[in-house]
Amino acid sequence: MWKKPIEILHAVAKIIKSAGTVLGFLAMVYVGTANLLSNTEFGQTVLSYFDPLINPTRLTQNYVYYEIGENGILTNEGRLAPVNQVTSKPYHQIGESDIFQANSTVRVRNAPTGSADKIGVIALGECVKVVSAEFPLSEEQLGNAISGGWLNIEKVDC
Repeated sequence: MWKKPIEILHAVAKIIKSAGTVLGFLAMVYVGTANLLSNTEFGQTVLSYFDPLINPTRLTQNYVYYEIGENGILTNEGRLAPVNQVTSKPYHQIGESDIFQANSTVRVRNAPTGSADKIGVIALGECVKVVSAEFPLSEEQLGNAISGGWLNIEKVDC
């Protein structure tokens, strides 16, 4: 029994669409991992695949540390200031989509720990948007600071 020509065309189209999706994904991974940027501050190579400005659909997370000292201002460890606010926000008040600006170079890590790989930097004056703030530090971890934790961020225009 012969199928109708339209049924054959639909079947062929489905096969081509499936193959195209797989090939497109593989090409994205290859190009993303092969396209390297040089990070001169740390003397290391950074995969542009992880840079949200170059590839906003990255498969990793970008974390920065945020911390407020006993005096209520940012510490040398947490160098991101809330945009359009006079004072710093305690960590527990940070929400998704909050915008912060770097007041000096800020290291970006691939996991919410100080020992995680550095995958890039946020330069002085650059802005980031909070994707999530789900990793507060305990009082013991904070030491002399009053509030702090890791922010999952993406770069945005200021």
